[in-house]
Amino acid sequence: MNLNIKTHCIEALRYLHGLEKAEFEKYLFIGLASFGLLIGTSVYLVYSTCNNLHQEITNLQNLKKKTRKLLLDFGSIDAEETRINAILEQHKSFDLKIYFELFCKEQGVAAAPGWNASTTVINPQVDEISLTATFKSLTTENLVRMLQEFDKTEVVYLKNIRIKTDKDKKITCEVTLATIQKKAQG
Repeated sequence: MNLNIKTHCIEALRYLHGLEKAEFEKYLFIGLASFGLLIGTSVYLVYSTCNNLHQEITNLQNLKKKTRKLLLDFGSIDAEETRINAILEQHKSFDLKIYFELFCKEQGVAAAPGWNASTTVINPQVDEISLTATFKSLTTENLVRMLQEFDKTEVVYLKNIRIKTDKDKKITCEVTLATIQKKAQG
C-alpha cells in the first residue's frame, strides 16, 4: 500500500513536470482557489455555528432570569396567599353589612339609602362580598378619616371609589368595599 501511494505521487510529479508553464499556473491557481474556498467555507461554518450558539446561550440566560423572577413572584404570591388565609381564618364570622353599619355609626356618617351587599363567585372555594354606598356632604377631613379607617381593617379592602365635589364645596363619595369569604368545606 505504501508503494502504491509512492507510485501515485511520482506519477503526479512527472505529470506536473511535463506541463507547460501556462497550464501549470492554471492548475496551481485552481488548486489554490479550491484550497482558499475550502478554508473560507470552514471559517464561515465555524463563525456561523459560534454565532448561533452565542444566541442560544443569550436566550437561555434571558429565560433563566425570567424563571428566577417567576419563582420570586410565586414566592411572594404564596406568602400573600398564606397571609390572606390567616386573616380569613381569624375573621370567619365577619359580616360586611354589620361592619359597615358599625363603621358609619363610629365615624358619625350616614350612607345614602339603598346600599346592600352582593356576592360574586371568584372560584369554587372563595366568594367576594362587596357593598357599594354613597356618602354625601362630606368634608375632606371626613373623607380622609373614613379612608384611613377602611385601610386599618385587614379583612376589608376598598375596591372602588368615586369622589365628586358639590357646588357648596362638599364632597360626594361613592365607595365599594369588599371582602373575601371562604366557602364552607362540605
